[in-house]
Amino acid sequence: MRGLSILSLIIFCLSAGSALAAEYKIGFFNMAVVIRDSDAYKAKLAEFQKEFDAEDKRLQKQGGDLQKKINDFQIQQQALSPKAREERELDLSRQKRDLDDKMGMYLRRRGEAEKRAQEEINNVIVYAASEYGKREKFSFVLEQNTAGVVWMMDSLDLTKQVLEESNKVWKARPKEVFGQQGQ
Repeated sequence: MRGLSILSLIIFCLSAGSALAAEYKIGFFNMAVVIRDSDAYKAKLAEFQKEFDAEDKRLQKQGGDLQKKINDFQIQQQALSPKAREERELDLSRQKRDLDDKMGMYLRRRGEAEKRAQEEINNVIVYAASEYGKREKFSFVLEQNTAGVVWMMDSLDLTKQVLEESNKVWKARPKEVFGQQGQ
């Protein structure tokens, strides 16, 4: 809704006359493209993979091993005494519950890490877009997908410039984006 309000304001200003429209310098960028191609995304992806790939593989292996035990039990259960069968079922249920708990904790940690990484990348890009817009004296710099842009002139597309600026910001790590520690 906010994107439509801004876009409506821009359209009104542009339609108010060429003299008024000439006062506005407007640019758009594609956030998804900037995220995908940014150094920040690539660095966070590598960091994410380093942190979670080994644990992901370990949990998948544990799940495969447990499934093998369950399959073996299904084949062997007829040969077991009722007491041995019940004990084995309880043991497998406990193992499954433990694995489910580990998986749940892992997925929560992973989700929280993804959210933090996404917020950091978004902060870098928004900061870069605003800094670029200020430096180049734009009246508006909008993210084209949330602004509801269906078509625009190529000259209004700032995606490449915002990407370059984002990479500079990521490398410089200004306090305005990364806080006192500069991460």
